[in-house]
Amino acid sequence: MELADIKNVTVAGGGTQGSQIASQIASKGFHVTVWLRSEGSIDRAPSCSPTPPR
Repeated sequence: MELADIKNVTVAGGGTQGSQIASQIASKGFHVTVWLRSEGSIDRAPSCSPTPPR
């Protein structure tokens, strides 16, 4: 597998750091899934507006 073959990325954790990592990865055109360990984490996670791929 080559780096160019990677299209999907999962980020574990949606807190301040995880949401920023996800935002940066999405801005580079990757499909990002943010994994949260509990339903309560969803309400506490900062929201990020999706950036369309370039």
